[in-house]
Amino acid sequence: MALRFVRLRNETVELFRSSRAPVRLEMRWQFGIVSALVVLICCLALGPTAGAVSSFGAMVSQWQNGRPLLLRIRTMLLATAAMTASTALGVTGARLGWLVTPLLVAIILVMATLYYTFVQLQGPGPLTLFYGAAFGSYLGQSPAIGWHVVWVTALAGVLATILASLAALRDPHSPERLAIAQAREAVDTFESVRPYGQVVDTKILRAARAEAYQALDRAWITIHAARAGRRSTTMDTAMMVINRRLSAAVASSMKWPNPSKVESPPELQSRLTLGFRARHGFRLSSVAWFTAWRIGAAGLVAGLVSSAVGVGHPYWSILTSTIIVQVWMSRISVTRRAIARAISTVIGSLLFAGITLLGVPPWVEVGLLILFVILMNVTILANYALGVIFLTPMALLSSEIGNGLSGAAGLSLAGDRVVQTFIGAAVSLVVIWLTGLRIPKRVALDQFRRTVAAIEALLDSLSRTGRSATTMAHRSELQYELVTNGTAAARASEDDPALADWQRAERVMADLGYAALAACWLPKPALDAPVPEAADLLERGLADGDGILRDPDDAAEFLTRVRDTLSEFDEARTGAIRTVLPRRRQQEPPEPSAG
Repeated sequence: MALRFVRLRNETVELFRSSRAPVRLEMRWQFGIVSALVVLICCLALGPTAGAVSSFGAMVSQWQNGRPLLLRIRTMLLATAAMTASTALGVTGARLGWLVTPLLVAIILVMATLYYTFVQLQGPGPLTLFYGAAFGSYLGQSPAIGWHVVWVTALAGVLATILASLAALRDPHSPERLAIAQAREAVDTFESVRPYGQVVDTKILRAARAEAYQALDRAWITIHAARAGRRSTTMDTAMMVINRRLSAAVASSMKWPNPSKVESPPELQSRLTLGFRARHGFRLSSVAWFTAWRIGAAGLVAGLVSSAVGVGHPYWSILTSTIIVQVWMSRISVTRRAIARAISTVIGSLLFAGITLLGVPPWVEVGLLILFVILMNVTILANYALGVIFLTPMALLSSEIGNGLSGAAGLSLAGDRVVQTFIGAAVSLVVIWLTGLRIPKRVALDQFRRTVAAIEALLDSLSRTGRSATTMAHRSELQYELVTNGTAAARASEDDPALADWQRAERVMADLGYAALAACWLPKPALDAPVPEAADLLERGLADGDGILRDPDDAAEFLTRVRDTLSEFDEARTGAIRTVLPRRRQQEPPEPSAG
C-alpha cells in the first residue's frame, strides 16, 4: 500500500513538472500581454459585463506565432472570421433542443478536418475554431447575450491582430532569420552525428535526418510567405547552401559518386496545392480525418452524457473531451492529460470559489481576469496542468462577469465546471481506449503505402523529365508524406505492439524516401542509371495491389532491393538489371494471337 501511494504521489508531481515548450518564453509573454490588453480595452470601452467575454477572441494572438508578418496577419484575420462564424452558428442553433449536440459535432468534424488538412504550419490546435460554437450554443439561449458575444468576439479578434502585428514590427524579419538558423542548426546536427566513413547509431542518425528535412521545409515555407512573390537573394542563397549540404550528406550515405559535385536544382517548391491537401486530408484512412472523427466522437458522447445527467453548462463537457483528444497521442499520454485536466480544474475552481466568497467588486474581478489571462498564456504550453489551473478561474470569471452572477450563483458555476470536466475527461478516456488499437494501425499502414507510392512518383518523374517543375511538385508531396508517415508510425506504435514488426520496413522506406529527395540534386549523368530502374521496381511492386507491402518482412526486403538499386552506380550491375527488368517506357512486345 505504501509503495502504491508513493507511486501515485510521484505520478501526480510529474504532471506539474514543466517541460520544454514548443514556443519560446518571449512569445508566450507576448500572447499573454496582447490577450490581456484586448480584454482591458474591451472592458474599458464596453464595460466589465460586455468586455469580459472578449478573452475568447483574444486567443487569435496565438495563431502563426513566429511567422512572417503578412502571413500572420492574414491567418489571424482568417481565424477571427472562422471563430466569429462558429460562434454565430452556435447562437443560431441554441434553440434546436436535442439537435444542438449533433450540430456541434458536425462543426467540430468540419473545423478539425480543415485544420489538420490545410494549416501548413499548425497553430494552437483546432479548438479555437469550434470553441465558439459550443460557447454560443449556451449563451444563445438568451439571444441578446448570444449575438452580443458574436460581435465582441469579432472585435477582440481584430484588436488582437492589430496588437500582435504592432509587437512584430519591432523586428519584422526575425521569423525568417530564426527559421534559417534553425535549419542550419538541424543540418549541422545531422552532419555531426554522421561523420563520413564512421559507424554511428542509426536510430540517432535517422532522427537527425528527419528533423533536418523538417526544419529545412519549415524554413522554405517561412521564406516563401515572407517574400510574397518577391525574391530575396540573400535568404535564397543561404537556404540553397544549407539544402545542398543536407542533400550531399544523404548522397554520401547512398554511396553516390562525389557528393561535393551536387548541383543546384530549380527553386524548391515547398508549397503544396490545395487539391493535394484536400485529397490527402479528406480520406477515411487519413491522419487528419482519424484525428477529427475521434474529436467529434468524444464531443458527441460527452454532450449526450451531460444532457442525460442534467447538470448546467453541458458545453463544458464537450469542450473538455475535445480538448483532451484534439491531438493524436498515445493512450497513456491522453490518460495523463485527462487526469491533469481534472485535478487542475478542481484546484482552479477552488481558487475561483475563494474569489467569489470574498465578494470583490467587478473591476477587481476584471483585474484578476487579466492576471489569469497572462498566467495561462505563459504557462500552459510549458506545463499543461499548471496552465489549466489558471485557465479555470479565467473562464469562470469571464462567465460570471459576463452574465452578472455573484455569490451562490458563482459557486454553482464552479460546481458545474468541475462536474462537466469530470464527464468530459471520462468520455475522452473511453473514446481513446476503444479506438486506440486496431484503427491507428490501419491508418499508419495506409500512410506507409501512400509514402511508397509518392517515392515511386518522384523517381519516375525524375527519370522522365529531370529536375522539372513537375518533379519539384512530387518532391514536395513526398516530403509531406514522409513527415506524415513518421508521425503516424510513431503514434500508432506507442499503442500497438504488433507494429514493431514493421519497424525495419519503416526504416528502409525512410532511407529510400530521403534518398529520393536528395536524388533531385544529382548531376544529370548520374540520374540515367539507377533512378529509372528503382522507379521500375517500385511500380511493379505497387502494381501487385500493394500485396508485397502488406507483410512487414516482404515489404522490408522489397524496399531494400529498391534502395540498393538506387544506390548502385556500377555499370555491370545496372546492365544486368536492365536485362531482367525491361523499362516500362519501352514498347512491350505484342501478345501472340490465338490462332
